[in-house]
Formats: sequence, C-alpha cells, structure tokens
Amino acid sequence: MIYAMRFFIFILPIFILANDDFGSVIESYRKSEGIAVGVFEDGHEKVYTYGTLSRTSNLQITESSEFRIGGLTKLFTATLLAYVVELERADLNDPVVKFLAKSVKLPTYKGTEITFLDLATNTSGLPDDTKPRNEYDVKDLYNFLAHTHLNKRPGKAYQPSDIGYVLLANVLLKIMKTSYPILLKQAITIPHDLSDTSFFLRKDQKLRMVTGYQNGVQVGASEFEKAYSVFVPVSGLKSTLKDLSKFLKLLMGDSKLANIVNKPYVKESALAWMIADVDRYYLSTQCTGFSGYMGMIKGKKSGVIILVNDSSFPVDKLGEKLMGMINGKDSDYKSTTAASRR
Repeated sequence: MIYAMRFFIFILPIFILANDDFGSVIESYRKSEGIAVGVFEDGHEKVYTYGTLSRTSNLQITESSEFRIGGLTKLFTATLLAYVVELERADLNDPVVKFLAKSVKLPTYKGTEITFLDLATNTSGLPDDTKPRNEYDVKDLYNFLAHTHLNKRPGKAYQPSDIGYVLLANVLLKIMKTSYPILLKQAITIPHDLSDTSFFLRKDQKLRMVTGYQNGVQVGASEFEKAYSVFVPVSGLKSTLKDLSKFLKLLMGDSKLANIVNKPYVKESALAWMIADVDRYYLSTQCTGFSGYMGMIKGKKSGVIILVNDSSFPVDKLGEKLMGMINGKDSDYKSTTAASRR
C-alpha cells in the first residue's frame, strides 16, 4: 500500500496486516487490548488502531478515540513552563519560592533552593506524599512541603516526583494568574489545534472515550477523575492519537518553545522527557486503566506514540522496540528508568 504524509491502518480483530514490520510487531504484543499507535519516520506518519472502545462495544478505536494519557500529562506541563519562560515571565533557574507568598515555606538543602528547572527535570529531590489523592488539595500540598526535608542537593540526582510537578504547575498558575485548563488552551491546545485534549470531556468526546481496564476489571471514568482532579498537571489529561501526533510534531520541531523543552539539562532528563542513548527522548505511563508512551529521536522528525486501554500492557517494551526500528537499531532499546505509575 502506498502512503504519503499520513498512512492509516485500521485493524479489526479478524484481520491481520501483512507486509508491514511495524504492524507485525504491534500485533505480536497485543492480546485483546484496544491500542492506537502513531509511528513517525522522517516526518512521515503511519497510524495503527486495534480493537474497540470497550470489550462490549462494536465501535472501532480510531485516531480520534479518547484515552486517558496519565503521566504523559507532564510533557504538557513542562511545555507550559517553556511557554512562561519564552514570555520572560520567569527563568528556569529562578527559585520557585520567589513567586510565592513570604509565609510559604519550601524545603532547601544547605541553603540551596529548588528551581523551576529542578522541578521540571525531576531533580528537585522532593518525595511524594503518601496521603490518598482523593483527599488531597492545594492546602495539603503546601503543608506537606513545609514539613519536608531534602536529603540531597536539588539538581543533582534524577528522582521522579509527582508532588514536584504539582508544585511546578501551581506556581506557573500564580505567575500567569489563571487556571490550568485556561493556560493549557492559551499556550498549547488552541494555537496548535489540539481540540480533543482536555480534562473534562464534551458530550461528543465522551462518546469516543475508550474504557480502561486494570487486571481485567473495567475502571469507571468517574473513579479516576475524582481521585486525580488536584493532580491534573501530573496525570489528569485525556487526549487522542491525532492530538498527540500534533503535539509530538511541535516538540520535534525547531521552535524556541521546543528547544527549551528538549535541551538535555541533566544526563537523564530534559523538561519532563527521560533521555537514553543520547538521542532518544521518551516518557511512559501506566495509570488507572491505561498505558501510554511517547518518544522521539532528537534531531530527526521520528518518534512513536502508543495509547492502550490496559494498565498492565508492556508499553515500555513495545515503545523500545518501535523506537529501535525507526532509528535503525538491530536490537531493542532498554529503558533506563521505570515508567510513571500514575
């Protein structure tokens, strides 16, 4: 089959695609899950979709089906930071406490304060709170931070921190004097036409929402929406393969915004991205009912997006395999860090 800029493959359960290496690999990992995959090679995209919106639905998954994207939300939050920096409203090296009330106490390490860069690269050293998220609010955030001690100097070691990203977003919203959904629209979704990326879905989007599963048990949408409402900047967004393809194209571009996000500030991390093998940038997630992966080869318009409606799916392994294929590697890449579990 001949394709140009976009090449769509809709795969029914009874149909197996022949003569396509990517499709064959995806099929080898899939059991009964609903999956949407986008593969970019030098700017050309192939789209693969498998399964139905739920195990009881006859509606096929498409590139416009809505998935919960979990920890991939952090890439959006990191891009919002880059947007604020591009507007010169803050600098990556600014201590975040600079933008908070004097009464707010944040932890330091021997006088070293936490900066925006520390938060966005997951090197702040902040631990995560163990309090249940469905009981968590902003007051809890700052109370936790006021009683937290750092065991290492910020900026020295990679340590994923959801609390760090909640703090990052909260401070950005204070600077811009707005809400997360409004800032997201202003900086990303409206200018880049990501009309299906949101926290709360419209009626038409709900009809396209994929049902999530965890250990074979269906997960209701209301369960994780309630639990994660305060953690939207970490794991609360829903999106489609079509929207995430536009977002990845933005990040693979050469704009000032993309360059701020993609600069390798520390060995293991850019802004939100994990870095492996120098040129491979990726982020993965396993959250309630869903798994996801985004990756790109730096300096090339090549990358991978994977969305799955099962939290037990080996999304890292499939992502590594596909990334190896587009980068001409004979063997799979190996993850250097675990996926975000939110």
